[in-house]
Amino acid sequence: MPIVDIEIVLKSDEAIPSEMVSELADHLGEIFNSSKNGTWVKVRGLSEANYAENGGKEAGIYPVFVSVLKSRLPNSDEMQREVDFITGAVGQICN
Repeated sequence: MPIVDIEIVLKSDEAIPSEMVSELADHLGEIFNSSKNGTWVKVRGLSEANYAENGGKEAGIYPVFVSVLKSRLPNSDEMQREVDFITGAVGQICN
């Protein structure tokens, strides 16, 4: 059962819509080929005041951090495929 933690750096007036969280869970479940309730997704907002980069951050950039916990490490080809699909899906859904 994959457990996915997603942290989104938010603008000061921004909130995470619950529909986005459900959409992320559904897409990630498809990527991992999970049965119903087989992929758990936790999404948290991170205030832009609590995010920094060395040398300063670029204006207008609000990163999304994704961590995946699995019971077994996939082979390198499978892992690369998952990374490609996860980054594409999360990037599209989180805009």
